[in-house]
Order: sequence, then structure tokens, then C-alpha cells
Amino acid sequence: SLDGPDLVAMRLRLPHAAVSRRVETAVRVAAGRQPQFVEDTVGMPKAPEAGPGQPTGLGGLAAAMRCGRLDGYRASVIADELADAPAEAAALVIERLDAEFDLATGAQLRARTRKYLAQVDQSALRLRMARARADIRLERWVNDPGVDTWRANLPAELALPAWAAVDQLARDYVKAGTYARMETARAHALCDLIT
Repeated sequence: SLDGPDLVAMRLRLPHAAVSRRVETAVRVAAGRQPQFVEDTVGMPKAPEAGPGQPTGLGGLAAAMRCGRLDGYRASVIADELADAPAEAAALVIERLDAEFDLATGAQLRARTRKYLAQVDQSALRLRMARARADIRLERWVNDPGVDTWRANLPAELALPAWAAVDQLARDYVKAGTYARMETARAHALCDLIT
């Protein structure tokens, strides 16, 4: 957990940030344990003195991967959805998902994991929602010359009516022939509504 991201990033010539989450997920799935770190005297993480960390309940994912029933991407989707779940709840969700490993896509497994987690442990689902809502933000960066890219994480109660307003204005633009494509019309509608 400590050295893996640096070693993998260097060999794959990828940034550390792009690799660290994958390595942590791999440890959680393969070892069935949550990596634990404590701060040393200079503020750098180091391995704890006592024990390998808390169980994750993700052993069923590793077993399905060993049998060739689940690939790394779909396993990481499930592991990510179960990041805040207690080990017992995670194991129960994986047990319910087991029959679907062979055919379900990543998106289907994500939706079913959320559904089963809500049935098994409401508190874990509330914790995940709180963590997601703590990450509310709007980001902007220059993509191509003369074009900006925006990305927003918004609370659902704000996003749904905002999307409806943007979408309705965009439909009006397309109907009037102002813009030919809905995607383009939505971009202009968003800016028009804001400005």
C-alpha cells in the first residue's frame, strides 16, 4: 500500500495520482484488508505497528477474479461502491451479486451493488451519500484552444431542476433552428441561463 503506487506508476509511466487509487483497491480486494496508516513524526504515512488493518469483506471478489468470472474493472466498481460498508455488509452484498458476475456490465453491477447495500445496511449507504455530498464542486480547465471544459458535482435536489431548465431552453433552441444538435444547444442554454 505504501510503495505500490510509486512502483507501478514508474513502470507504467503514469502519474502517481492515477495509480494510487487502483493500488489501494487492489490491496482491499486481494488482501481482504483495509490499508491502515499512521503519521510518523514528519507527517509522512507509515505502516501501523499493530495488525494488517480491518477486514473489508471483499474476499468474494478476489475469488471470482481467480476463477475468471470477474475482471479487474468490474471488481473495482463493486469495491468502490462498498468502500464505506462494514465487512459483514460487503460480504453479504457480494454473496448476492455472485450469480451476476459472469454477465453483468460494470454499470449494472454498480446499480445492483447500491440496491443490495441499501437492503443490507442503510447506514453504509447514508455514509456513502454524505461522502459524495461533501465533494460538491465546479471545476473548469482549458481543453482545446478557444474551448473550456467544465465538470460539476452537484446535490441532486439542485441538479435536477437546473438540468430541466437547461434542457427545456435547449429544446426551444433546437425547435427554433438556432442550433442543430441538443448537446450544442444545452451548452448555449446553460451559459444563457447563467449570464
